[in-house]
This record gives sequence, structure tokens and C-alpha cells, in this order.
Amino acid sequence: MTKNKVLIFGATGMAGHIVYYYLQNTGRYEVVNAVYRTKLTDDSIVVDVTDKDAVANLVRETRSDLIINCIGVLIKGSKDHPDKCYFYQCLFSTFVEETCR
Repeated sequence: MTKNKVLIFGATGMAGHIVYYYLQNTGRYEVVNAVYRTKLTDDSIVVDVTDKDAVANLVRETRSDLIINCIGVLIKGSKDHPDKCYFYQCLFSTFVEETCR
């Protein structure tokens, strides 16, 4: 049985690390985790998601069957930087979808 490959953006966040470990522990998926600064695992891929070229390259290189966006901004961060919050919460998923076409 071939394992589906899953790419998780935001793997060190509150939801992201739970999703990563859950999928990894099922043994049914090849899980690739993308993080912002701090690696979750030795094979974490550090990527700045505001760098569209880096994201597009990662999406193309991993050739994932499924991409899960767990990137989030906490309340304080959204109040301090609403422009970044808008990008992460609204535009990023659309960009990734367009990259996959």
C-alpha cells in the first residue's frame, strides 16, 4: 500500500503539532511538516510563508496528495498586525490552492 503524502503548514502551532503527531502515529501517511522558525522534528522544513516563491517551490517539490494549513495568529498578534493576520488567515490558503493547479 502506497502512503499518501501530507504537507502540514504551521506544524509547531497549537493545532499543527497535534495534526502532525496524529497523522504520523497512524502509520498511514508520509508526513512533511513546514514550520516558521523552530523545527518540530529533525526533518522539519523551515519556510517563510510570506515568501511566495519558497512556498510554491515547497509545494511542487513535496508533491503532496494533501496539504493542511494549520497556520494561525493569536488574538494579540492579530490586533498588533492585522495585515499579517489577513494574509495568514485569508490569502495564504488561496495562494496554496492556486499553486497546486
